[in-house]
Amino acid sequence: MPRPSRPSLIYQSFRLAAFAGWLCWLKLMKQMCTIQVPVTKPAEFVGRFCQMVRVHAHEERIAREILINVAKFDVDTNGRHPREVALAAIYMATCSRDDPPAIAKVAELVGISGGVAERTYSLLRSRKEDVVPVFMKNLLDLSGGLATLPVFKQV
Repeated sequence: MPRPSRPSLIYQSFRLAAFAGWLCWLKLMKQMCTIQVPVTKPAEFVGRFCQMVRVHAHEERIAREILINVAKFDVDTNGRHPREVALAAIYMATCSRDDPPAIAKVAELVGISGGVAERTYSLLRSRKEDVVPVFMKNLLDLSGGLATLPVFKQV
């Protein structure tokens, strides 16, 4: 390849090479700095939320089983944040107590609106036959069955 003889041609070829190198560097930096955010699932929030709400170990296990059944039976949770679904499962698990906490109080501790928590819980409650694990059904049968799960008015 012949060398350019005029200084302006030398400068122009240097600028093109520098620009190509800069674009390559920029592309490399973009690849390195792009953060891949994994999709979160409701089960990832259960442990932390149960500590915040002070839930018993067996209720945490029930909440995890509820979330497994939500995925297994394809309960439509589209448009709901995984935190909301996790909170609804935890609340449903605490309903096996004699005195379950108020959903507004539980939602406040976790940082979710009470109304949103009620709507998400109502969504899970509408599929209670599929979602509630067998051992929780046995617990609830002692106190009146699945009909004892709280119901909230839809506004």
